Amino acid sequence: MNLRRRLVVTALAAPALLAGCKVRTINYFPVVAARVRFANLMLDSGALDVFEGEAEVWSAIGFEGTTGFLEFDNNEKTFAVRVPDATTDLAATKLTLAGEQPYTLVAYGTLPSPQVFLAPDPTTAIGSGNFQIRLIDVSSGSTTVDIYITKPDVAIDDEVGPNFIGITSGSATVSLRFAAETLRIRMTPNGSKLVFYDSGAFAFQPDVSYDFLLYSIGSAGLPQGMLLEVNATEAKLPLANTLGGVKLVNGAIDSGETNAFLGDAIVMGNVEYPGYSVYAALAVGTQSFRFESENAAGTTIATLQHAPVSAMDSSILLVGFPGAVQAVAFADDNRITGPGETRVRFVNGVSDTASFDVYVGDTRLAQALAPRAASAYSTIVPVSATVTFRDPGSGTTLLTVDAVPLGEGRTTTVYAVGSAGALKSIVSLDR
Repeated sequence: MNLRRRLVVTALAAPALLAGCKVRTINYFPVVAARVRFANLMLDSGALDVFEGEAEVWSAIGFEGTTGFLEFDNNEKTFAVRVPDATTDLAATKLTLAGEQPYTLVAYGTLPSPQVFLAPDPTTAIGSGNFQIRLIDVSSGSTTVDIYITKPDVAIDDEVGPNFIGITSGSATVSLRFAAETLRIRMTPNGSKLVFYDSGAFAFQPDVSYDFLLYSIGSAGLPQGMLLEVNATEAKLPLANTLGGVKLVNGAIDSGETNAFLGDAIVMGNVEYPGYSVYAALAVGTQSFRFESENAAGTTIATLQHAPVSAMDSSILLVGFPGAVQAVAFADDNRITGPGETRVRFVNGVSDTASFDVYVGDTRLAQALAPRAASAYSTIVPVSATVTFRDPGSGTTLLTVDAVPLGEGRTTTVYAVGSAGALKSIVSLDR
């Protein structure tokens, strides 16, 4: 074939070749998939469905449930969460996805206050024998926090600095690299050494990238933890807080200042009658509490076997006459409220046998509340109100608590303590 004929054949074949392929011009942008997975950390949400645009991509993912990664085109996407069979979104987020980039989509908060957060996962090289970890904080806490990742036996003191500093809820950090070994994660308020999350010892694996998620399951201040692998098996690894919150409420008549001991250590101290302590972060599992009063120094006035629960709160009420004091524990529920809401409950901590109906203003919220018992929580509109404890039979007011500040976002417990003719109140701000 001469040269002229070869050129003619080539020219004739070009349209057919072009028709069978894509030409990468200067304006050509290939579709490179991003990967997204979902974690449902929205307290009391039950199951959630997840939509991308109008398409349902995950169905009925329960609380603390997670999914594997799914691929999505690298363009703008809107992800929304709904309760099953609903037609309106609880919350949604929009982001232009990057190709070859993994993301973790998290639903958090509560049904009255739902939120979602979409965070790109780390893709940097880990290095042989190492792991990398970053924090996603969706614990809904108001306190900025510091994170320490250390060997298990290292004390958190002034000689040890945090690895992550000043983290706020609804944010994610960069990833840090460590040699793969058994380590311990602890959290403190920013600038403090008071630990309120402790993972205990955990064996981190080599060549794995981890998301460390902090979220709330009902404590006012103690978060729960979870690890999600980004690469490797993409596994969910619970990393439960080894601490639970405990508050001491002193309703023991004429007890004066009272201390709570575990062994020889005071864990809640100098709680006056009537009064209460802040929550102490104590080890989970059954503990032997012992209580002493300043009126009988060195003498145990009550004991209690009580098990703090991981990332949850409880209150121990001291009740009774001198020489006959008892300790009673109540589970507290200090979840975040919805906008324009406050939560309140009532405890009958009297040392005699009186029962009460309890009113906020003119509305009865507890009926025939027995001694040493707690009411259910009531969710109401925020108000500064008069709370009255009344005789269930006659309706006579036996105790009046004026101007109780039931403010928005708060959880409050109002106690009646003492005995007939000498009733007192304790208004405990639990959250």
